Amino acid sequence: MPDRRPGSSGAVLHRSARPSQPDIAIEPDGAHVLDWSGHVQVRIDNALRSIAISSTSDRLHLLPSIVMGWAIGYLLVLRGAVCLHGSVVRFQGRTVALLGDSGTGKSTLAAAAVRAGADLLSDDLVAFSDPRSSRSVAAGMASLRLTPETAEALGIGADALKRPDGADKLLWTPTCPQSAGAPCLSADLDAIYLLASPTTSDADEPSFTIDDRLAPGPALLGLIRACYPPGMPGLLGPAHLQGLGAIARTVLVRPLRHARRWRDLPRLVDAILR
Repeated sequence: MPDRRPGSSGAVLHRSARPSQPDIAIEPDGAHVLDWSGHVQVRIDNALRSIAISSTSDRLHLLPSIVMGWAIGYLLVLRGAVCLHGSVVRFQGRTVALLGDSGTGKSTLAAAAVRAGADLLSDDLVAFSDPRSSRSVAAGMASLRLTPETAEALGIGADALKRPDGADKLLWTPTCPQSAGAPCLSADLDAIYLLASPTTSDADEPSFTIDDRLAPGPALLGLIRACYPPGMPGLLGPAHLQGLGAIARTVLVRPLRHARRWRDLPRLVDAILR
């Protein structure tokens, strides 16, 4: 017997182990339903053309990130697009993706890069926009969710921050000086950094290490682990794996490990952007 999502006639495709991730069910009519414990529900029709969203009043602050993350990302994956979990920044013609699980510092590094003069192309979702290219990524969510500690450490003023009702993080929508004028809709990736969880190292130890370029095989494994939606590698089909393989062969992929050390953050950002 197929598993059933409570309150639905749909068969469960994925049951979340994290509060930040939804249960996913497929309804009898073929629609996909993403459900966050009954508080937020996203329904993608069986033709993969429309998204309907409902929410309780106490979860309305989550909708922008859910729409630009899970809803759009899941729909794109169903349509066959390759999507990764990370942030993308651009600096002086160089485009860099920072990939990793939640808590690895993607948004912190992206915010620090923007403070150093970079443009934010996307946060949370890295969507490859052109099936003919293994480098082209689309512009996405132009806001970063930061802890108060991160915002203070980076010198982001309170007037530039918003705290949605009920949210534990602050929302920062930076002004990107390099993209003044026509908005950037896509860019070709120059490098991908695979972030490990930050450590608490001694003061005498290196605050970060960036390994040499990975060979295509290990790079592919790293990209599979960083696929979007997070924690759902079972969604990947042959076309997705083929696309990830092309990215692993053509884009510079390097592992990055760093310590939680604010004073060394500018040097790390400089190493990434240049």
